[in-house]
Amino acid sequence: VPVLNGGPLPTQYHEEIEGNAVFYLGEAENGFMDVVDQMVAAPEMYNTRHDIDRRGQFQSLAQTPLPRWDLIDFDHYANMVIQITRGCPESCTFCNIPSLYGKITRLKEKSRIVKELDALYDAGWRGSVMAVDDNFVGNRDAIRQALKEDVIPWQKARGYPFQLFTQASVRVSDDLELLEAMYEAGFDKLFAGIESPVDESLKFMGARKNLQGETSLIDKVHTIQRYGMEVQAGFIMGLDTDPDDIAERMIAFIREAGIPVAMVGILGVLRDTPDYKRFSRMGRLIEGVKYSGDSGIFSRELSYVPVIEPEELLARHRYVVERLNSPEIFFERCRTHYQYRERRPKSYMPITSTEVKAFFRSLWRQGVKKGYRREYWKFLGHMLLQHPTDAPDGLRLAIQGHHLILTTRAALQVDEVKSFLDEALVHLKRFSQGYSETFQLNVGDSVTTLMQSIHHRFENFHDDHRTLQHNASVLLRAAQEYCDLIREEFRHQLQGPLEGFQREIEGILESYAKRGNWQATC
Repeated sequence: VPVLNGGPLPTQYHEEIEGNAVFYLGEAENGFMDVVDQMVAAPEMYNTRHDIDRRGQFQSLAQTPLPRWDLIDFDHYANMVIQITRGCPESCTFCNIPSLYGKITRLKEKSRIVKELDALYDAGWRGSVMAVDDNFVGNRDAIRQALKEDVIPWQKARGYPFQLFTQASVRVSDDLELLEAMYEAGFDKLFAGIESPVDESLKFMGARKNLQGETSLIDKVHTIQRYGMEVQAGFIMGLDTDPDDIAERMIAFIREAGIPVAMVGILGVLRDTPDYKRFSRMGRLIEGVKYSGDSGIFSRELSYVPVIEPEELLARHRYVVERLNSPEIFFERCRTHYQYRERRPKSYMPITSTEVKAFFRSLWRQGVKKGYRREYWKFLGHMLLQHPTDAPDGLRLAIQGHHLILTTRAALQVDEVKSFLDEALVHLKRFSQGYSETFQLNVGDSVTTLMQSIHHRFENFHDDHRTLQHNASVLLRAAQEYCDLIREEFRHQLQGPLEGFQREIEGILESYAKRGNWQATC
């Protein structure tokens, strides 16, 4: 069976992907469908490995076909997507978007934007729609005109059936006319790459755009909020210029700005970026590690060597995420968001049976079951008293917060189990090498909470081999017990580490037995 492999991953990492596939590199508009037709017509010609390199060729978006919305069930989705622009003119050193899609913002024709909206509307969709542009305001003049001449009239004529959101540079706050157009078009959320509250770190990563003008970064966020939009944002830790108090400064900024959904991650080094060249030149790339896009909690692998100890960086990141997604601080940020939001969005999601069911599930899971009932009711009470017309939207944020809170807790549990596996191996290896005090743990020992919780199970027999076998068995059982306690949808994060842990223990026992036999022979 011939295989055609395309998209961002093979475009940048095709040399490292195994198999006899045809690797299509670059944007699909450069002939992807022609290749598909050829493979269907003569599959026997495509059973060997080769590349079709169309990188750096950026065509007009007029050739992009309309999505086939009739092929999916809308009930399976919370939001739909359209694309208005592609490419980004910014120069952030960590970002691979300019290399993938070009530095010039390409805009779909205005009539084409309306066609995409019509296609979704005619298919029966009502609700949230994301413009998945990498930087919605890369060409502000063109996008402002498209909104005024096409999107706003379209939304008004149909009673605002879509709630729009997108991602854009925070410099959109400098263009009040564009913000007004986005408000009139029905935008209610905007994801911005704020990256860092520290000026030197923004300069280090090439994000000087966030420092332009005399308005402070936090006031830029409040400006966007005043136009009826919820600001979501991404932040990066682990930069060479980060101060020692970066964790506290990042938490303080996000709280003061009132950003409910803040995605904080450790710097990841991607192919075809200035950072990749920089860290490669400095000898600070870690071979064999690819940035996977996760937040840094699930994966303990860094793609580069930071200037501080890796464990310190991971600890700082864990602290930030744990604090931000605690119930108290999450709901505090939601209240701050509504404090600065001066206008309600033009478009509101209609209340259907799905929303009614979600409301009652929220009351039960967040307001009745143990967890954070006090903070939940405190927030809902605040919304009813201070922002009664925004109460339904506040409930939406509360439900989103439930996901963030539970996901963070599960992620931290996974991280704790991984710490336990690492710590357990260290102690077992030390014992196998003759350090008999290893399993006489005290509460004050610098071990993980999970290691401390099982120290009473360890034994020290007169026979060291028997002691080693017993304590290895204790560690294996404990590891499996802790993995079983993790929520089912997160257990796959531990499958690889657990299998590696078992192999390491088997290797320690085998090595010890061989050493004992050799000593007995001598």
